[in-house]
Amino acid sequence: MRPHRPVLVFAALAGVGPFAVVAAALQAPVTFTRDVAPIVFTSCAACHRPDGSAPFSLLTYVHAKAHADRIVEVTAARTMPAVEAGARTW
Repeated sequence: MRPHRPVLVFAALAGVGPFAVVAAALQAPVTFTRDVAPIVFTSCAACHRPDGSAPFSLLTYVHAKAHADRIVEVTAARTMPAVEAGARTW
């Protein structure tokens, strides 16, 4: 089964092993503004924002980069976005 693009995007952001190779095969280099931010704003920002219910914000590149390894883990395991929090599922 092929990994979902959001997992590849965050894996590329984290520079994680085989995902970095797959991400390199994508047509254009991954950028936060074009590739990551739309996913975060759609699926994560309801909780991962300042004063949100999540323990940290993901609204900037700096914040997303700091948590990239964990984002890869939870999106690959499909434990995020949390359905009970009202986020949409993939």
